[in-house]
Amino acid sequence: MKTRLVIEEDSVYEIDEECDRARRAAEQKKKEKAGKEQKRNRGAEPD
Repeated sequence: MKTRLVIEEDSVYEIDEECDRARRAAEQKKKEKAGKEQKRNRGAEPD
């Protein structure tokens, strides 16, 4: 299992690479879906 050590200003924590990759992929999909929704909504409103 690969882990990555993350050091921020006031905290240090370890992240499991596999879980982190899956989480990032899910966030990216969510952002893409939200972007598509915005485009669809924008098209429906007259400028």
